[in-house]
Amino acid sequence: MENQAIPKKTLLAILGAGLMAFCGVLVETSMNVTFPTLMKQFGLPMNVVQWIATGYLLLVSLTMATSAFIQRRFKIRSIFIFAGLAFILGSFVCALAPSFATLLIGRLIQAVATGYAIPLLFAIILQQIPVARLGGFMGLGSMVVGIAPSLGPTYGGMSTFLFSWREIFWFILPAVVVAVLLGSFNIPQKFETRRDPFDTFGFILLAAAFFLIAESFTDAGSYGWLSIQFWGFLVAGLVVLAWFAYHSTHSKRELLDLAIFKSPTLVLSLIPYFFCSN
Repeated sequence: MENQAIPKKTLLAILGAGLMAFCGVLVETSMNVTFPTLMKQFGLPMNVVQWIATGYLLLVSLTMATSAFIQRRFKIRSIFIFAGLAFILGSFVCALAPSFATLLIGRLIQAVATGYAIPLLFAIILQQIPVARLGGFMGLGSMVVGIAPSLGPTYGGMSTFLFSWREIFWFILPAVVVAVLLGSFNIPQKFETRRDPFDTFGFILLAAAFFLIAESFTDAGSYGWLSIQFWGFLVAGLVVLAWFAYHSTHSKRELLDLAIFKSPTLVLSLIPYFFCSN
């Protein structure tokens, strides 16, 4: 069982999805070192420029929250192609951006692609890899996604120092194109799709909660941890998040299954993970 053969198409599909996820995380962290350059070029303060990273992570999180619904509604290959094309479009918008607003729009387009690519990588592994070899492939997928943040600042710093911040997006394009081609021709579809209703109100609540909490920590850097701006946005965000939790447990439309947090094992394992990742 340990040596059970895995089809070549499955391996190529995992490679394509892994490459896409890697590029998405790499391009996110690579922009963090460009903040001083962007502040000088566009004449903006730090709390505005850092939305290049905050907005990216915010939209990645929201996109991931909808990924389970999207995977039930559409074919995995179609989702992957959409994510790849969105990543390419976002890269062009960022690389050619004449203003900060245009750059931010391009980053948000890329964030949607990344938010779908990462869950797709693990969905393909869980659906196509035999149980006997699942642990190794899950570890490999986690390593691909986990190593990108450590390489991002180096990649972004070298690109900016030797050329400009725009090359961050140009240099990564060939890898994204290869990923799209690999996935387009090799990603299989194991389950039938179904047309479940989307929880629009729940998504709005979740988006509002994430935005308010993100804005609170952004303002903390400018006004301090004891400022009314920080605590006001934070409390408002937590209230909306609690509203979302209440709505999710009473709605017939499921966006996120919050029942999994009733497991003490899951909760206790998440706490050290979040502390280590931060």
